[in-house]
Amino acid sequence: MKDLHTFGELIQGNKIVIPKIQRDYVQGSNAQQEKRDEFLAVLLDHLVSGKEYHLDFIYGTGGTDQGEFLPLDGQQRLTTIFLIHWVLSQRSGIRDIDVKDYFSYQTRRSSELFCQKLIEERIDFSCFSKGQTISEYIRKEVAWYLKQWDTDPTIQAMLDMIDATDVFISKPRYRDHWMKMCINSMSLLKFDCLNMKDFHLSDSLYVKMNERGKQLTSFENWKARFIKFLADQHANSQYEFIEKDRENYTGIKDYFVQSIEHQWSDIFWTYAIEEWRKLKPGEQKDKPYPVIDRYFERYIEYIHELHFYLKNPKINGEDVKTSDYTNKFGQQCSTYSDIEYLSLMFRSLDVFVNIKRENGSISNFFNAIFYQGNEYVIGKVRLFSKEIPKDLDLFKYCISNKRENCLVTIQIFLYSIIQYCQENQCYKPNPELIRYVRVMRNLIDGVRQFLTKDLSYRSNIRLNEISNYEKTIRHLCSAKGVDSLLISCPAGLGNIAHEIAKNELRSVCTAGNFDELEDCSLFHGNLSVVKYVLDGNTSYNDLVAAISEFKKLSDTKKNQLLISQGYRGIRVGWSSYQNRFYYGCQEKGWEFIFMHDSGREVAKPFNDYVREYIMYGDIETILKTHKKDNGYIGYALKYDDFLESAGKLYYYAGYYYDNPIDLRIVSLQRASSRPLSGYHCEPFAQIVVNHLKAENKDIKVSSWGYGGNRGSIHCDSLNLKLKSYTDHWKIDIDYPDNVLPEHKSLQQVFSEYKSVYNLSWNEDCSSLIIPLLEGKDLVETGVSFIKDLLG
Repeated sequence: MKDLHTFGELIQGNKIVIPKIQRDYVQGSNAQQEKRDEFLAVLLDHLVSGKEYHLDFIYGTGGTDQGEFLPLDGQQRLTTIFLIHWVLSQRSGIRDIDVKDYFSYQTRRSSELFCQKLIEERIDFSCFSKGQTISEYIRKEVAWYLKQWDTDPTIQAMLDMIDATDVFISKPRYRDHWMKMCINSMSLLKFDCLNMKDFHLSDSLYVKMNERGKQLTSFENWKARFIKFLADQHANSQYEFIEKDRENYTGIKDYFVQSIEHQWSDIFWTYAIEEWRKLKPGEQKDKPYPVIDRYFERYIEYIHELHFYLKNPKINGEDVKTSDYTNKFGQQCSTYSDIEYLSLMFRSLDVFVNIKRENGSISNFFNAIFYQGNEYVIGKVRLFSKEIPKDLDLFKYCISNKRENCLVTIQIFLYSIIQYCQENQCYKPNPELIRYVRVMRNLIDGVRQFLTKDLSYRSNIRLNEISNYEKTIRHLCSAKGVDSLLISCPAGLGNIAHEIAKNELRSVCTAGNFDELEDCSLFHGNLSVVKYVLDGNTSYNDLVAAISEFKKLSDTKKNQLLISQGYRGIRVGWSSYQNRFYYGCQEKGWEFIFMHDSGREVAKPFNDYVREYIMYGDIETILKTHKKDNGYIGYALKYDDFLESAGKLYYYAGYYYDNPIDLRIVSLQRASSRPLSGYHCEPFAQIVVNHLKAENKDIKVSSWGYGGNRGSIHCDSLNLKLKSYTDHWKIDIDYPDNVLPEHKSLQQVFSEYKSVYNLSWNEDCSSLIIPLLEGKDLVETGVSFIKDLLG
């Protein structure tokens, strides 16, 4: 056989037999639609225009007595061309192959028989119903198609390819040229054929290299297609940023091929081996060796998505819901047709090559920069994200998770580190790099939004904003010494003014360890409240001592302490019952309180707490002193369950936010956009019920409210309810339409308790008023009255 063959020459002299050692046909499958359609469009365009198309090498063995050619590599392409020719032959009516059985796919008896019957079939398209596809016709109309073939992957992929070809050639561009295209498919599609027998090569060599049934991975396909893209798009382009160990590979395609097979693969190999070694013995049988494909694919997806948005800064993130769009192969080619972004991708990979070489491993690099947990580590930066594994390897995190499961904050954070290492050729952690990382952590972590629907204070970092973030990142990477660059830094990412203000604070308070304060879970890098306190001439050591004691407190005690200093929570919106205000709870809640709006609502109360802590020396004394305060502060400090009535969310609605004297409050027990849409409670009523049940667990009282109606104490056995007001309780009939003989009327209550509780009627005589007992507060008055009422 000569070296260059057309498809027609190949089948006229030989029967093409796909041998049993080969895998299933997959190229035409709908699962490969994007790649299939791209390849199909190229082939059909050449056939309709009359241009030759070269399909690279096909390796095989030939020259047998039966005149067979057995492709060992290239069988997917040959099968696709066979099917395209078959469809064109059927549509044009040309029968241009004399050989009866010229193509056979013998991986299974079923696929072998299918090809035989397919070649024999002549379709009468006039019998087709409207919209019927060729595959539907074959499955339902021909007598030779067997039902069990529905599960044969090769046959199903062939049917998919037949339908796809038929759809394509039905387009106006091809519709009138079927005969010409059928003839051209025999002469214009060419291969370089290597007959392994001519070179004394056994097909056992191929068998060892490509186990039976093993399909090319998606990464192998991507790599081959990307190399071809580079050869076509950047054929004469030289790569500018060549590493010393690849000085002989100056062309872009050559540099890529060398790197992806060697240096770049090596950086993922460590993770593949680590993953493989963790497999159980039974699992290792199914996966007999480590594979880097998934890691490499995910890195390309990660870095390309950033480059996509950098190149297309006007694309709204809402228009691109997932990375499926940005990481289609065609879109990658569009991005990397620009040599600037292609170079950025190459350079980013080389950053990790150099990091691994200089640190022994990439994980060592990140471990030298970061720590996790509340215990401060000198010279390192705290990673607040709990989603990051204990090894602190941001690179591993981004290549181990699907894009949709990967925190955007970490993706941007990693990108900022790549940029610094790249621009400063810094691959080993040093104080300058760590200082830069700390500033970037603060800037990125400070981009937040508060969502009232679930009371969460979440990152508002978005991938499609990378072109804005890039302005800040590139400026702070432009030279060593990030602090000197902050002053002239363009806005784009985070609150740069905060970082500048902290540097001014450092210059004034030289004894302070502000890195440690930044790493405190209360502040997350935002020291606005700290600055407010220190600007008031408080010493750094006194402040640290006060912060340390504050952090030890429960959420209830933290809130009580701040309330004692006049803290009133943060207004977060309106509800069907007045303003909503949130105090803060758990780590995420306190982040919000101390970071949002530079901690404006909590700065003064916290400052006053620090001053009283310096004065009294302990927190209990502060709380005891303020328990004597009137109104809201006194109740909040005297009764722990006053605050905890909100189910430990510390979330309320009421007039009180605007008028501290008015104590009509609702405890919101759910974090949602409509917190009053169900049952809730009122703190004074809840405290009274708690006290009553603590003495008698069987007492028939309950506390609840519903919708926009503030909660009450419900005495079910008497059909009465009590609702609290700032200085009195109001008694009403609970269910006026359901009054029973055993229930008490308001008149009876008035007659029995008028003198003891100084009861009075309201203006329209529809309710009774219970004023505060002498020397008693609302809770104590309510408890006393209900105990008497229920005997």
